[in-house]
Amino acid sequence: MSKKILKFTAGFAVVILSLLLVITLSLDGMVKSGIEQNGSDLLQTRVTVDNVNISLFSGSGTINGFAVQNPENYSDESALYIEEASIKIDITS
Repeated sequence: MSKKILKFTAGFAVVILSLLLVITLSLDGMVKSGIEQNGSDLLQTRVTVDNVNISLFSGSGTINGFAVQNPENYSDESALYIEEASIKIDITS
């Protein structure tokens, strides 16, 4: 019975660690996609992001090249452009 519990616990730990790894590796892309899709829907114009870098372990995040385009029939320049935005969260609080 003890070996079964040990095997189950080890298997469960491997599954949890695998999920954390997948989430960590794909988080940047998910956030970038979410900003672009939801921002575009909300603002009714094209929203783009060049790069997103989020670290769950340090509690920091950076968004590079955030741009909101002008609506049709307006200037071709971006209505808003932020070269870099960063945040740092105290994950121990």
